[in-house]
Amino acid sequence: MVYRVVITIAAELNVFEATDYYETQLEGLGVKFYQKVIQSLKKLEVSPEHYSFLFKDFRSLTTEVFPFLIVFKILPGNQVVVFGVIHISRNPEIVQSRIEK
Repeated sequence: MVYRVVITIAAELNVFEATDYYETQLEGLGVKFYQKVIQSLKKLEVSPEHYSFLFKDFRSLTTEVFPFLIVFKILPGNQVVVFGVIHISRNPEIVQSRIEK
């Protein structure tokens, strides 16, 4: 079964900010970060139910190499919605509070 992955604007902003940060640290590092996020999103297209629950019915996937969580929810109709891409040192309740607004 193939899932359709939808990324919220807030999650896109998370990715762009982190990409910019890594690029300022070392040229090319932002590109590598972005590629790892894309690889993780492709995994969600195939097996989102494989990943652990973070809170309520939200799950998370950790990106390879970079310490980031992709917070998502599986919806009916084979759809996965990504609500946040946050550094693991940040409190995931940030994403939860964003969702509840």
